[in-house]
Amino acid sequence: MKMRFAALLALLLPFPLAAQNVVQAPVVAPVAAPISVVPAGSILPVGPLSTTLSGASLIPNALTPTLALPSALALPKVAVQTQIAPVRAENGQRAVAAVQAAPSANLQTIQQAQTQAQTVEKIQTLTQQVNKALELPGNRENAASEASRDSAEKSFSALRGEKLISAGDAPAAAVEAAAGAPATLLDVAGAARAENSRRAASLLKEAKALVYAQFQGFPHLGGRGRFARGSLDGVLEKAKTLTGRSAVYLEAPTAAGKSTLAESLKGILGERIKVFPVDNYFKSWDRVPKGPDGQLDFDQPGSLDLDLVARDIKTLLAGGRIELPAYDMATGKVTPKSGQFLQLGARDVLIVDSIYASHEKLLKASEGRQSLNVFLYAPASVRLARRLKRDIVQRGIPAERNLNKWPTILLDEKQFIMPLMGQADFVLDLMSEEELRQLPAAYAQLLADEWAARGKTPETTRLFLSRIKASLEADKALARR
Repeated sequence: MKMRFAALLALLLPFPLAAQNVVQAPVVAPVAAPISVVPAGSILPVGPLSTTLSGASLIPNALTPTLALPSALALPKVAVQTQIAPVRAENGQRAVAAVQAAPSANLQTIQQAQTQAQTVEKIQTLTQQVNKALELPGNRENAASEASRDSAEKSFSALRGEKLISAGDAPAAAVEAAAGAPATLLDVAGAARAENSRRAASLLKEAKALVYAQFQGFPHLGGRGRFARGSLDGVLEKAKTLTGRSAVYLEAPTAAGKSTLAESLKGILGERIKVFPVDNYFKSWDRVPKGPDGQLDFDQPGSLDLDLVARDIKTLLAGGRIELPAYDMATGKVTPKSGQFLQLGARDVLIVDSIYASHEKLLKASEGRQSLNVFLYAPASVRLARRLKRDIVQRGIPAERNLNKWPTILLDEKQFIMPLMGQADFVLDLMSEEELRQLPAAYAQLLADEWAARGKTPETTRLFLSRIKASLEADKALARR
């Protein structure tokens, strides 16, 4: 039981000992495997939980299975006192230096330091692991004399005001004795959080100044409802009247709100809904048109096999069964016969959801059947912000990729998608006044986050601001039509 005090000494040594302050004491007898033994004053192993600020190792890895422990039970009283007292003083000095260094540390180091608030729990875990290791066969016996062990025990007690610690109290005592280190680590984490918040606020303030300037002269707050024709309630009421084997065409440019409308329709039609998988009908890469940038442009209608889409929709609405093609987005390979089939029941409603859902070829496929053609509109400036946030949060797509593609998307929308709005039964605008009011602030936050994540470079800033302005220009041009 007395051997548990090895845990206490291990926890009191979370930092490297300064060579000039430590009297090296001979190790009389090492503790047997699996605990490896290092000479007194050596550094405990540091794992992924550790962070270094100002050169100070903040925390030993509490989950390291093999712990490097001095053979505390074998040390005479004078050696224990000589080692522990300077270490406690050294801990305090290093902790103060770490806190002072935190504000100037880089962002990654600051973020890592925040994890140190859990130090007390880690110390408890470490203590338990050490004690379990000391109870393993082969570790029960120590070559140190009983007198040496008593001497070590009394030395620990002296450091706690001459109050004798019983072996059963060792884990709690170890946590208490190491309380100085967690406290300083919490100070470091607090300083890091404060610096992190200060830096984030500074970036956001600068981003707001740049972004808000882009919105000057653009009446984005007047964009809501400009093209609306009908309402969401009207669409849902109309959907209730649809007979079996009818079609609902959901047409919209990117990030206009098709998913929101689809959920609303699902609430009305329930299990009657059958979704037509338009994405299965992309052409192989060698047949996909290229955009002005020379890259494959999947936002052009020519990227889809619209003739096959129209033929299969017509078959389904007539009660027939189709075998779907398959498309591999990773390779661009098309498999004409996938082995998957689709057929509508007598009461089913086919949902065609695509940026080209209301293409004239697809609308013609439903002639003679009931159909509902809904176009969802939102300004380009709103949709870009939505798309950036959605792809970063939900799909892990960096902002830069979308920003680089955005000019081509705007061009395709102007040429191919927006003209389809005129033939829709309903044009819905699902924006809120609050979303429009907060649009400049939303862009500023996106820009500040991008700076924090990838660095504040002139190219990143230019790319963001130019795409915002291009979107506002597109909205203005559409409003003049």
